[in-house]
Amino acid sequence: MAKISRSYTISGMERLIAVAIGGAVGALLRYGIALWAGVSWQTAAGRFPIGTFVANVIGGLLIGILFQLFRQISVPLYIETLLLTGFLGALTTFSTFGLEIVRLYQDGFEETAMGYLLLTNLAVILAVAIGINLTKQFA
Repeated sequence: MAKISRSYTISGMERLIAVAIGGAVGALLRYGIALWAGVSWQTAAGRFPIGTFVANVIGGLLIGILFQLFRQISVPLYIETLLLTGFLGALTTFSTFGLEIVRLYQDGFEETAMGYLLLTNLAVILAVAIGINLTKQFA
């Protein structure tokens, strides 16, 4: 399916507002996921930060779906900015992910740190691919 072109551009202020609104919602969802999942799961090998893991995988799936969808249909640029930059930028917590890996390693949980690093990267990449392919099939 060919992408539908759009000629609408947004001003710098509109872009900032879109990012702020999306970011607020994404941050609240990220916080809700952390509360729901708990800060971490205690395993024999150390703490596993499940809330961050879940947020990153969900975000990976959503960015795959939206990326493909926005290639197929026309949406206003402010909606794309709100969702991709604002919402998913706040939801996916890659900086927190990096800090958690370093802290796990520094706390002596090297195996958990490496497992978390590998599992998160594989799961998020897979979720992005699934999101793109699902959207290709159903959109």
